[in-house]
Amino acid sequence: MITNAISSNYSKSIIFLFLGGFMIAIATQKTSLHKYVSYKILSFFPNTPKGILYTLCITSAFLS
Repeated sequence: MITNAISSNYSKSIIFLFLGGFMIAIATQKTSLHKYVSYKILSFFPNTPKGILYTLCITSAFLS
């Protein structure tokens, strides 16, 4: 059937990996966890442009 051929393309493991990542991202945003993590990491670095840049890089790496 054509339904089986089409649905097999949507049930690949990479699709579920992306869906899981999107769900975690939405949950992080709704609970404001990203702000909490950013503020905690920002407290370790100085309040200079270089310190803020390091904070953004580390926060992005940690949350991804």
